[in-house]
Amino acid sequence: MTTFANSVKTDPTGKYFITAADKAYVFDFAKVKNAMDGKKYESEKVLGIPVLNPDAVKHGNIDLGRKVMDIAFDYRTNVVYASVFEDKKIVRWNYETLNIENELKLSFKPGHLMTPQGNSAEPHSNYLTVTNKEALYDNQINIGPTRPSYQHLIDISSDKMRDIYTMSIPQANLYGSVSVLRTTIKPIIRYPLGTNTRTGEISRFMTVAGQERIERQGNRVHIFGTLIRSHITPEIVEVEEGDVVTFHLTNLERAEDETHGFTVSTYGIHGSFEPGKTASLTFVANRSGVFPYYCTEFCSALHLEMEGILLVRPKGYVPRAEDLVEVQLTKEDLDRYKKNYEDKIKVINETQDVINSVVVYLKENNYQKYPYVEALVVDAFDQLELAKTSKANYERYAAEGKWRDAFLWAEQYWQYQVKTADVGLRAKKLLSEQINM
Repeated sequence: MTTFANSVKTDPTGKYFITAADKAYVFDFAKVKNAMDGKKYESEKVLGIPVLNPDAVKHGNIDLGRKVMDIAFDYRTNVVYASVFEDKKIVRWNYETLNIENELKLSFKPGHLMTPQGNSAEPHSNYLTVTNKEALYDNQINIGPTRPSYQHLIDISSDKMRDIYTMSIPQANLYGSVSVLRTTIKPIIRYPLGTNTRTGEISRFMTVAGQERIERQGNRVHIFGTLIRSHITPEIVEVEEGDVVTFHLTNLERAEDETHGFTVSTYGIHGSFEPGKTASLTFVANRSGVFPYYCTEFCSALHLEMEGILLVRPKGYVPRAEDLVEVQLTKEDLDRYKKNYEDKIKVINETQDVINSVVVYLKENNYQKYPYVEALVVDAFDQLELAKTSKANYERYAAEGKWRDAFLWAEQYWQYQVKTADVGLRAKKLLSEQINM
């Protein structure tokens, strides 16, 4: 037997493999193994490789038509589909009995096939997709020199197959495409804190809240920072012109989609940090000046506040003594900060009312029964836990009459509140959708 196979696939049981050309040959794995164990090869080798006698190891063969391009398996026992290119048809046949069960005539020459999970031990679904690679003039709009490929959706749920839908896929290579049940995909909600996503291991540069720092070794500067809505810590980084600078950043978020970006655009460095991820960005600070760094992915209502300053001092710069003197606030300044603080406390109380109402709804509707909702709630409570230090600070500074510090810490506390409310409201919306499904 000499033939060229356009497709070779193993059936879901693992008992057979099938080669498809004009004829489909069904080979028995057990017979192949026995022949190989007994070294029952033909006398002639191909490229030095021993060759089995096909007739001795096959289960059987069937003539399907001119130029079979591909085959795909069904969830039905022993059922397989073949795309017959020159005859413009799909053939449903039984590879155990070697009988044709049904044919579907098409208006195009079919190519590669796909059934959901068709390459696994558990094929699924009542649909088959078939590629039409030659759909250049079949009543399709001429869009220029680049033409899309087309896939047709075939209904195979009944004894009679139907071509029910056509879709274009521009610039797509459809060979060997697969689809799986959504229930088999179990994505992680977040990486374990500090994960290097390239290796899957915990990075030695992982940084947690409160341990942010800047370390210098000669002209080598390492910044160990954190990212969380809506704050980059540290907020100010000072280096000297010519320093080699590396930001090691850890995204502290626990919510499933709270990705943060980071850039010092002056130096052309950019990064994307999914929840739990730690990664590093390195550049040479070869230009003196004051440059912003900031989050580049919209992360929350306070996204625009997620920024910091990189101060690159000119080489050999020595600050003047007067530049180091702390600015003294006037009584008018203090009164203004006191008013700002009192206004902020009102906003904090109003925001807390929103949080409390969301918490009541979540608890009354047993949020913990829904994993994705629970993950959001955990994240929200984490934000409030982080806020405790800010609250203690603003209360202490207010008691001491240090209104600027009190206002700044109250502002920080409110930011944590906003993050909490943001995540809580998302959890409430998702919970409502889950309940009403």
